[in-house]
Amino acid sequence: MTGGTICMKRSPNGFIPARGFLQSGMAPRPSFNDGSNPDDIVVVVDDGTKVFHRSLRTPISTYQKHVRYAVFEFQELLDSSSIDAEEWSHIAQTIFRNYKLFDSFVILHGTDSLAYTCSALSFMLQNLGKPVILTGSQAPMLELQNDAVSHLFRDFPASFVQHFELQDLSHELNTPETCLRTHIQSQQRHADSKIIKTDNLLGSLIVAGHFMIPEVCLFFNYKLFRGNRSTKISASAFAAFASPNAPPLGYISSLKTHVSWGDIYRPTHLKPFSIQTNRATGDVACLRIFPGIEPRMVEAVLQLDGLKGLVLETFGSGNAPGGPDGALTKVFANAIKRGIVIVNVTQCMTGTVSSLYEPAMMLKRVGVIPGHDMTSEAALAKLSYLLATPGLSIEDIIQKMSVSLRGELTDSQANVVFEHPSGVLPNRLANLASLGYAISKGDVLEIQKLLNGDLGWLLNEADYCGNTPLV
Repeated sequence: MTGGTICMKRSPNGFIPARGFLQSGMAPRPSFNDGSNPDDIVVVVDDGTKVFHRSLRTPISTYQKHVRYAVFEFQELLDSSSIDAEEWSHIAQTIFRNYKLFDSFVILHGTDSLAYTCSALSFMLQNLGKPVILTGSQAPMLELQNDAVSHLFRDFPASFVQHFELQDLSHELNTPETCLRTHIQSQQRHADSKIIKTDNLLGSLIVAGHFMIPEVCLFFNYKLFRGNRSTKISASAFAAFASPNAPPLGYISSLKTHVSWGDIYRPTHLKPFSIQTNRATGDVACLRIFPGIEPRMVEAVLQLDGLKGLVLETFGSGNAPGGPDGALTKVFANAIKRGIVIVNVTQCMTGTVSSLYEPAMMLKRVGVIPGHDMTSEAALAKLSYLLATPGLSIEDIIQKMSVSLRGELTDSQANVVFEHPSGVLPNRLANLASLGYAISKGDVLEIQKLLNGDLGWLLNEADYCGNTPLV
């Protein structure tokens, strides 16, 4: 457990992370503790020594299994806004030390930087063969209205519920009408709490304890996302995360857990699990393009001492203003000549970077790497990982940024099937091929003939390789 909202308690200065999460947050709840008092579990702590930790066991699941677990709390619990590359290394090292002792790992983490941590760990954990699931909550687990644990009152003893109701009634005047109204309001709150709550923590335990999904995942609001495809979309809603360019890997319904096994990323070779804790996060910046941005502003960022990489968030499908006389494009070109790696990702929630329009094409021509449909979090984590990988040249980094390493981007070639066409080509493909050949040969008459036939839309069509007639 790293900290975050899920384990916080109230203080004079607002919510702060609190220790003793297993004792105060999980042991009292029947959904996390079947009362069997299993033996303690050995956990390898930060200094490498083995320490026995109290373990709990869930009630039997739909799959006729119990999940036995222990909670290891970091010495310093942090708000996720304070998480940095050092803490990512701490998480990775903790998993590595305990990798052979546990079947899976659930990491409790604050939501503000959760998507960044998911992306970073997906690259740091190499040849992963076990589930690593990160989760958190939008409200503390000990608060009445939270998304860490569902059915709050069902999980507490009846005496606690009765005590709560008596306290609530005692605030009102002792009249039959008031007591009836307060009782109805109290029951309505019970119903509302069950309706609005999701179960991030228990859902993560269920998935981690029953399904062999060898990925770094994020579980939130009943959905399991690939970690490096996720991003935070709401500051307050319980459905706080989404995976805009990739479907969820699974979800939990009232009957069972549904896993899209065809979408699970698996290693294609047999190598032992390892971690790479070298990070170049401090050498990579992220810059969001906006209308009217001055080349001198971008130049100031690219001249930062020690800067090795830049994630450029551009408009639409990868477009950025060239600036007067192409001044901004020249700034990027000069930085690339100095050895700075620049990756182009879209500011849009969904979609991909392509060279459909001239501004994106100009960036690509000067050496800016298309980031395809990666999130900004994934692009930042991947670039930092590659820059810190020993033995990689700039050319190696450029090549690897454009292909999927951990399922972080959609491989445009993944589903290409080459086969000899049977019969006659469809009109769309025939006209697309004809237009491409005509443009490549400079046959103006043939181009005009095709486009005058109401086929101008073909200019935006792409073949199996993603090429348009003009590109």
